[in-house]
Amino acid sequence: MAAGCSSGSPPRFGMPAPATKQAHSTLHLWQGIFITALVVGTLVWGLILWSVFRYRKRPTDDELPPQTHYRIPWEVAYTAAPIVIVAIIFAFTVRTENKVDRSSVIRTAHPRWCSRRARRCA
Repeated sequence: MAAGCSSGSPPRFGMPAPATKQAHSTLHLWQGIFITALVVGTLVWGLILWSVFRYRKRPTDDELPPQTHYRIPWEVAYTAAPIVIVAIIFAFTVRTENKVDRSSVIRTAHPRWCSRRARRCA
């Protein structure tokens, strides 16, 4: 049943169909970031729902649960994990931008827009 619905190409997640080689690179970046966001979002929502149902107040509970402080390994983990995720996304973005910039050259004939170092004016 699911095989009848597939188009043979990976989903674009709302991005228009790529028309150039640069657009294909951007599409691959978009797909990776979208899938990463889905995984992180699912994990966050799962942990929120788990904690809401696991630690909800029951009618027989009259006192507060034990309070904990200074769980340094946990605090480092939930501070470092988003930094690592953003750094990885940044690295893939830079790689894609470099690939797109390398393959696209804009030529102009107007001297105002000519770079003094590049001299790519026609």
